[in-house]
Amino acid sequence: SGALDQQTAAQVGKVLGTGPSGQVRGLVTRPPPREIQVQGELDRGEIAKVINAHMREVHACYERKLIRDPSLAGKIYFEWVIQPSGSVGVVKVKSSTVRSTEVASCIQGSIQGWRFPQPKGGPVTVAIPFGFGQIGSGP
Repeated sequence: SGALDQQTAAQVGKVLGTGPSGQVRGLVTRPPPREIQVQGELDRGEIAKVINAHMREVHACYERKLIRDPSLAGKIYFEWVIQPSGSVGVVKVKSSTVRSTEVASCIQGSIQGWRFPQPKGGPVTVAIPFGFGQIGSGP
């Protein structure tokens, strides 16, 4: 399934919508695993796998608003707790430069349903920024 995963990953982040300027193509970016901040005993790579598996959900939250507001862009920094069971506890928005609380709320709801490997030694806190912007929107 490696080839399928790469093909799917290549399509994640591309949005087609209509706005005043015609087509809008959005891009959702996330930092590489080494930039994911983790407090607790769970491998960053394992956390990144789960995040990558759910990027379509994150993108869908952005896409719904991007189609109505083609200039919507910025970064949202999330923090959440992975419980000893692997389920997600509290999800917080640490900061946001995206002019839409709806995007952040939608992503918070998605993260709440994600399942991670069971951490050893208690809950794990994860902090990660997602970037939101358009493809080819240069001057």
